Amino acid sequence: KLHQLLTNKESIACIAVQRKPINIAPRAIALTNRRIIICSPIKLGLTMKFDAILWKQVTDCHLMEKLMGSKFEVLTVEKALYTIDYLPKAQARKIVSVCTRIARAYDRIHKAAMVRKCSSGLGADGSTLRSDGS
Repeated sequence: KLHQLLTNKESIACIAVQRKPINIAPRAIALTNRRIIICSPIKLGLTMKFDAILWKQVTDCHLMEKLMGSKFEVLTVEKALYTIDYLPKAQARKIVSVCTRIARAYDRIHKAAMVRKCSSGLGADGSTLRSDGS
């Protein structure tokens, strides 16, 4: 199902699937080169809800390891918090590693674009800068 949601030139970098002690329909998280996708089953897995978070919306992602697995959280610019728990620890560590790598790469690209805009006489919002610096 997840491959049907991908756009052109989008590829999956990592997937983790929830493992609860009693788990009829597990949740999953997938990281792509363009976004984070959280898959949540509804109505005992008969339907699925997909939350997609673009990398430019992510402000923080972190991992908490617990006795029965790990908990992964993503915070967005809009202060929305997405959480998925009971992830196998190895999968969760991989998710955090890939998430950090992609977020850093996105930050570098975004900062370089901002520098190019500013050096070309455009402000960060695309407005034209006056020669007196305002």
